[in-house]
Amino acid sequence: MTVVLALAVLPLASLGGCSGGGSPTGSPSSASSSPASSSGRSVDVRSVVTVGNQPCGVLVTPSRVWVSNYGDGTLQWVDPATHRTGPAIRVGSRPCGLARGGGSIWVENYGSASLTRVDERSGTVTATVTVGDQPYDVAYAAGAAWVTDWADGTVSRVDARTNRRTVIRTGGTPTGIVGAGGSLWVPVKSLDTVVRLDPATSRVTGHVAVTQPTWTAAAGDTVWVSSPQTGSVTRIDARTGRIVATVAVCPTPQDGSVASGGVWVPCQGGDVYRVDADSNAVTGPWRTGTANPFVLDAASGAVWTADFAGRTLVEVDTSTTP
Repeated sequence: MTVVLALAVLPLASLGGCSGGGSPTGSPSSASSSPASSSGRSVDVRSVVTVGNQPCGVLVTPSRVWVSNYGDGTLQWVDPATHRTGPAIRVGSRPCGLARGGGSIWVENYGSASLTRVDERSGTVTATVTVGDQPYDVAYAAGAAWVTDWADGTVSRVDARTNRRTVIRTGGTPTGIVGAGGSLWVPVKSLDTVVRLDPATSRVTGHVAVTQPTWTAAAGDTVWVSSPQTGSVTRIDARTGRIVATVAVCPTPQDGSVASGGVWVPCQGGDVYRVDADSNAVTGPWRTGTANPFVLDAASGAVWTADFAGRTLVEVDTSTTP
């Protein structure tokens, strides 16, 4: 789970869930045109694909890579084999966070307080559901899409059978959201806590104290939560709800994803880092050629990151990056 941009109106910076959400805050920095690690090892950029204006959320599925274009109010897909782009699908205003489930792609529209449901196979919009004010991120679990309503202090549950919304109160300003260990995990930045929700009952079942948490990533029973204000990523055991480690990464960690034995974290200014899932050791930085890699999502052997400061989606080969 789910941000950093000069044009964004959110009063917070970012890291997060695997699909992104909200909008980035801050000023994009220039990025190197020839990506390399601090040790001089080059990064294998497999492809650079032109998409819409201010690509924000990225979601890798078995056959497509989906991108929400925050500046255009559209959703697009990219064929990872041919790098062909699909048509722009009109969704809501300022879309970012993406999730997959129930045969659909779910798009959180930060600017229009709505969630758009798109048929994964046809690309047809099948529903638009009103959610809370300034929806920030979205995840799919237990037959429903779950949306963090940043300005309302709530989480919206949208049933995949009926598209009906119910509301769970978290308080504060919920940001990212991700599922792990049978629970949903919701960072609430203003309360310095990560809320644990039971998706079966829609009840809050616990809290984990983390300083100004924002974005999330998860794999199995591990949750990673970024804190841009402290430049760190907190690792939580999703079974016990206990903090395993807090790892310093970069000044502004954003919305990362787990792949190839580690969590990959994009940072404001163009750097990408990797935190090893076994040792918590940090490697990097690497440059992907993006000025503001807000959201990153992963597939087997590759990560895809969108440049919120431009119009590109970049694919990086993780098998050649230690």
